[in-house]
Amino acid sequence: MIDNLTKKEVHKSISIISEFTGLNFIYKDKEGSSYIFDIIGNELEILLDQSLERNLKERHRLNNLIKWNSEITIKVIHLRNTFIYMSTYLDRYKISNNSKDQQYFRYLAEIISYFIVSVRDCILQLINSFIDSNVINDYAVNLSSLKKELNKNRNITNQNILNVIEGFESDTKIFREEIRNGFAHKTNPFNSYYTTTFEGNNSLGINYGDNINNDDFYEEVLKNIQLLSLHIESLRKIIKLPIDSRI
Repeated sequence: MIDNLTKKEVHKSISIISEFTGLNFIYKDKEGSSYIFDIIGNELEILLDQSLERNLKERHRLNNLIKWNSEITIKVIHLRNTFIYMSTYLDRYKISNNSKDQQYFRYLAEIISYFIVSVRDCILQLINSFIDSNVINDYAVNLSSLKKELNKNRNITNQNILNVIEGFESDTKIFREEIRNGFAHKTNPFNSYYTTTFEGNNSLGINYGDNINNDDFYEEVLKNIQLLSLHIESLRKIIKLPIDSRI
């Protein structure tokens, strides 16, 4: 079982990613009132009660935006908590050289790799709702399909969104394709491995795979969390919803 952390350990890790939050997009109604969706709760119920005259299409869009924003918020919280535990166990292992501490660090490393990619995927879902695509459903949203939809209407907002998500995809490609996919589809990136190939008759070949050490993995995760934070901050400035421009 994972141990409790001390206040000192928690504060050290929190200070590293203190600015990392959810998307917190802004919605403005016809009267100019602003609603900042940065918490999990009954925002949709409150919003709809205040404006019952809104049509079903708008309610559908707002519902999905709030749903994906809440999902991002939840996953960011989980990611932050996982980072706190992961970095603490790495620090403990460096001091104690206890194999249990390294085991927990690597267990949490795999979990945090999932959350980084999962937050990214939920952001793509939110963008799909933001552009009000009637083509892409929840099961088909990916970068390629989203880029096609954004390119159909190359206004300034859509172009800014494209620039942000393409930059993020490029900057995080190594982490997603080599580290996260290693955990999910191949072998544990922490372990050296090899596979054999049959060369014919009495001959075998060997393919070797590289591994990553604890410190390099930590630095790679921290870099990708910082990139994800910048990605969210950039989108927060773009995704604002003045009602009159959408209906």
